[in-house]
Amino acid sequence: MMSENRKNYLELKIFSIINTSYMYFDRAEYVADKIFIDEKLKVELLKDAAKSGEDYVICMVKVRKKDRQKFVDCMDELRRKMLLLEGESYNAFCERMIEKMA
Repeated sequence: MMSENRKNYLELKIFSIINTSYMYFDRAEYVADKIFIDEKLKVELLKDAAKSGEDYVICMVKVRKKDRQKFVDCMDELRRKMLLLEGESYNAFCERMIEKMA
């Protein structure tokens, strides 16, 4: 499990009986999509956004509450893949964005 202070996602406070909503950070190529497919995790994209000239996108999704741990595991895998692809720039981006939203 990744360190709690090195997260690449936030849980959103949106009330739902069956779903949990998250925001996570990904590359413009949507690296997380392959991880979700490999793990057979159903994820519904609510919205995505990218700043012009930025290499990363912010994705808002919802998953079934029963799949919360599977989502967190996928985010850990995304962080590992991004470390290989991007080095520390991805971690720095995530930390900067989470800090702005806190």
